[in-house]
Amino acid sequence: MNIHKKTKLTPYHKQEVGRLYHKEKITVTYLAKRYNKTYPSEILYVDTKCLYLLKNQTKQQAREYLFVGIDDFSRELYASIYPDKSQFSSAQFLQNDVLGPMPLYH
Repeated sequence: MNIHKKTKLTPYHKQEVGRLYHKEKITVTYLAKRYNKTYPSEILYVDTKCLYLLKNQTKQQAREYLFVGIDDFSRELYASIYPDKSQFSSAQFLQNDVLGPMPLYH
């Protein structure tokens, strides 16, 4: 039975997993069911990254920021570059670049 070494289980859960594995031949992958999303944007991962300066740019020039969003339902990636990492840019990214082109599933 393969359980990752950093998996935290209570003594009860350890006994239950061991019982299911040895007596009923149920594997750990069967017990660890993946969560299922039912609609787009139910779980949305968003991250930002400060872009590096190119060779011809100086440190006095404004940096640009890459905004990336991934919809966990459809696995679609949305990315845009903004001049700053402010609340306004974050809201604009979500409204215009993520939720705007996102398809609606009924």
